[in-house]
Parts: sequence; structure tokens; C-alpha cells
Amino acid sequence: MPGFEETGIELSFKGDSMLLRAHLAGPAAETEGARTLWRSFVLKDVERREYPVPAERYDQAQAKAVLRNGVLTVRIPEKRDESSGLKIEIVKEGK
Repeated sequence: MPGFEETGIELSFKGDSMLLRAHLAGPAAETEGARTLWRSFVLKDVERREYPVPAERYDQAQAKAVLRNGVLTVRIPEKRDESSGLKIEIVKEGK
């Protein structure tokens, strides 16, 4: 997400999908008299990108996002399987 600021990025969940919208802060700055020799990519708003994140498998409420040096990292932890992680205590009766 190079060129975007965290205030212009919106992440949300809708059902089993994560939605991404991103808007640039303003028009790209043009320097008077400058020539473009090489252009690697064009910056433009992202109206809607959708990524599958099944709610039954991932804990969407615990999602965290970090924007650092133009890289957006989103971490969504998997839900724990409570049925396999339950420990039963054994108590000795009698003498």
C-alpha cells in the first residue's frame, strides 16, 4: 500500500469476507519542470477488494492491522478448537 496513509485505509468484515477500501490523501504532487523517466506503478484509490476469511475458522474480532513502510499486514488468529484442548481432571476417591 505504498503512498497510502493509515487514515485512508478501511478494513471491515462482512460475513465470511474481509473488505478493503483505500483512498489516497490527495492528488499526487507534481513538481514543476520535472520529467518522468521511469514509472513503476500508478497510485489510485481502491474502491473494494474482498478476501475470504471464514468466521467459523477465524476470530475476526481479534484482527490486527499494521501499516509499516507501505506494507499492510493483517493478522487474524484462528479460533481455538475447544473440543480438543479440554483437559479432564482425575480425582482419586477413597483411601
